[in-house]
Amino acid sequence: GYLSLLRGCDVLADAFGFNAQTTAVDALWSHVPIVTLPSNRWVGRVGASLAQSHPHGVYVACSEDEYVGMLLAVIRNRDSVAVAMSLKGGVSPV
Repeated sequence: GYLSLLRGCDVLADAFGFNAQTTAVDALWSHVPIVTLPSNRWVGRVGASLAQSHPHGVYVACSEDEYVGMLLAVIRNRDSVAVAMSLKGGVSPV
């Protein structure tokens, strides 16, 4: 199903403007890191809010260039990112 597909991802590239919400929590629960770029609307800051409770799995960019750079860095370093996330543990789905 959906979660088994999500577990096969290296990173979740959060959408600009309207961040993932349930999908982002599912990604963290599945130990998939998130790269996000917050906007000035509440629906665009969900990913950044998740970073407060799960700092080893959410990377918050300040610009589009930094967003792309963070995505590339997470992909290039996916083994060390996976280790950090497994030590932190996934978030509860409840």
